[in-house]
Amino acid sequence: NGTALFLRVEGSEAHPHRVDLRRLPAGWRVATAMPALGANEDGRGTYEAADYDELVDHPVELGRFWRGRFEARGVPHEYVVAGALPDFDGERLLADVKRVCEAQIAFWHGRRGKPPQSRYVFLHNLVEDGHGGLEHRASTALISPRREMPSVGRREASDGYVNLLGLVSHEYFHTWNVKRLRPAEFA
Repeated sequence: NGTALFLRVEGSEAHPHRVDLRRLPAGWRVATAMPALGANEDGRGTYEAADYDELVDHPVELGRFWRGRFEARGVPHEYVVAGALPDFDGERLLADVKRVCEAQIAFWHGRRGKPPQSRYVFLHNLVEDGHGGLEHRASTALISPRREMPSVGRREASDGYVNLLGLVSHEYFHTWNVKRLRPAEFA
């Protein structure tokens, strides 16, 4: 979470901010929606935000995690999961989240429109107990219990999984309502 990590230098808030994420422990990867100036396939590299506000509006996941990708209305989406159990069904999660994203995009932009961002990243941390999310301009940070994730071989959606998809939908909705559609006084 950038607001807890990156110090704000008074007078430099409007300048570009760079973050170098190269020197990481072996096996660690990087996931973020922050624009990369150059990053390898594991995400190690340099990232740049236009200003401090953009910097702190791009959370970063560092470590060992599962990553899946899909396109919704021509826009690349990534789903990153940290802390999954071995029977986690990533393919089912991707298919279901893609349907959620496409429904949200259709709600805001009709049958042919595209979302406002060129790329979107879901950063999902699994825990024993906890539930919530926080929207960002091109990503969302989610937390939920491991038991809510879909399992390989289980066809029926559990109540927990339906609840999780509701959280995903709620936070993705904020891509428009809160991040882009808000009262002038709030901005």
